[in-house]
Amino acid sequence: MKRRFQSACPARAATHPPSLARRPSSVAVAIALIAVPATYMLSPVFVATNACQSVRPRRAAAVTLADLGPTASSAIDATDAPAEGAPTMHDRRSALRILAALAATAAALEVESEPSFALDPLGTITTKSGLVYERLVPGTEGTSRRDGPPRFASRVWVRYTAHVDGFDGPVFDSSSFRGMRRPSKNDYVELTVSVDPGYPDGMYQALKLMKVGEKGRFVIPPELSYAEGKIAFDGDQDATVKKVDKNTTTYYDVELVNIIRP
Repeated sequence: MKRRFQSACPARAATHPPSLARRPSSVAVAIALIAVPATYMLSPVFVATNACQSVRPRRAAAVTLADLGPTASSAIDATDAPAEGAPTMHDRRSALRILAALAATAAALEVESEPSFALDPLGTITTKSGLVYERLVPGTEGTSRRDGPPRFASRVWVRYTAHVDGFDGPVFDSSSFRGMRRPSKNDYVELTVSVDPGYPDGMYQALKLMKVGEKGRFVIPPELSYAEGKIAFDGDQDATVKKVDKNTTTYYDVELVNIIRP
């Protein structure tokens, strides 16, 4: 049998002598025992598994928001210092902990950028930026994202009227003016919060305080108006006021009709 196999495959018989074909040498076994575990330890599966296992709640607590900054590495325990040479598990653990803390910082900053709510259902809210909002009619009590308040890039329907010289003053803009020129003839407009350039920043700050169905009114200081109040701007073509001077405080009546995309 062996003789027939060698004659049928002369090249294989020449390169693989029968002594090695029957069983691996001790050298080959030793190489396999070393190479296979080493290959697995360097594989992405092993690295990812051990990196995740290395992040323990007790260790992660060592990094706080105050630790971040130019010296973020100081948040890492001295026992986690990487050894000299190639990256170690200490490096992976430290990197994961810093990334987690950075994510927490981004979430905290996003929350802080949103205006705070008044505790009473009706009342006046003054934001840090100077916007004064008065809630007149509360909105829905629902808690889903479509109930509000809207967030950045939410798509909403808004009904509003804008005045100068007080809430009873002459009108320079209105959702009714804009809506009636469209085929739908609605008295409200559809806009994307903090994205559409056709509305002042103060409008968006007020909308972020409201829930669907809520009615209110707000005072926009010049700094939150068009171009931060530094230049005059045109009123709506159908409005009484055709030109609003720079550094003018404006007054809005507003209703959040619907959130069509949270």
